[in-house]
Amino acid sequence: MGIHSRNWIRRDDGLKGRVVLAIIGVTLVVYMVQGILLGRGEIDLAQIFGVVPEKLIGRGWVWQLFTHVLFHEPFAIWHLAFNMIFLYWLGTDLAEIYGVRRFLLLYLGGAAGCALAYAAIGYATGKTTIPAIGASGAIMAVSVVAAFTFPSRTVMFMYVLPVPLWLLVTLYVALDLYYPMAGLRDWLSSAGHLGGALFGFLFHRFQLDVPTPARALALLKGLVTAPPPDPSEVDRILDKISAQGMQVLTDREREILKQASRDR
Repeated sequence: MGIHSRNWIRRDDGLKGRVVLAIIGVTLVVYMVQGILLGRGEIDLAQIFGVVPEKLIGRGWVWQLFTHVLFHEPFAIWHLAFNMIFLYWLGTDLAEIYGVRRFLLLYLGGAAGCALAYAAIGYATGKTTIPAIGASGAIMAVSVVAAFTFPSRTVMFMYVLPVPLWLLVTLYVALDLYYPMAGLRDWLSSAGHLGGALFGFLFHRFQLDVPTPARALALLKGLVTAPPPDPSEVDRILDKISAQGMQVLTDREREILKQASRDR
C-alpha cells in the first residue's frame, strides 16, 4: 500500500523542516541496532522499550509511552518504510505550520495515546505480556491532523487511485474499527492505531500546545487564586459600612471588599 502526494507547500531549510528528518534518522538508526542485537540473540529490545501492558502499567515503565515509536519488527521492513514515508509526506508540512514544539507534542502525544490504548485493551483482554512496537499510532495522529489541515490534498492510493486525503485517513480509521467488530482480528491489533487517531483528533479540536513557562505560571496563578467572594457577604459588609462606617471593618472584611472590587 502506498500514497503519492501531488500537492506540496513550500518548505524552508530551517529547524521546522528538519525535525521530521531527525525523527526518521533516529528511527532508522534504532532499527539497525535492534536488528543487530536481535540477530546475535543478545537482547530483545521490544520487551524493554516496546509497549508491554504489565510493565507500562503494572511496573510503571513510563518510558514505554514514547520509546515504542523507535522500534519496528526487524523482519517486516515495509512496516518501517511505510511509516517513515507517511511521516515525511505529511509530517514535514505540519511541522512547518505548527512549529517544532507543537509538532513534537503531536507526534509524542500520538505515541502516548497509542500506548495507553494498547495497554488498556491488553488488560481488558488478558493479554498483558505481548509487546507492541512501531510508530503507527503516532503516524495516525499526524495523519488525522493532516486530513483536517489539507482535506482536499490528492493522494494516490496504491499508486493508482487518486483520492482526497480526508477520505484515505477516514478509510484507515474505519478499517481499524471494522476488522475487530467483524471478528477478523482482535481489538488489541487496532487499539494502538485508534488511540493515536484519537489524540490527533483532540490535538486538532482543542488546538493543543505545550505550555510555555509564562503560560504555566498564569495557569498556576489561576488555580491558586481565591474564589470570588459571596455576594451576600459583600452586601452584609456594605450594610455594615453604611450603618457604622469603614473604621469598624475587620481586616478580613477589608480584604473581601478589595477582592470584590478587582473582580468587577
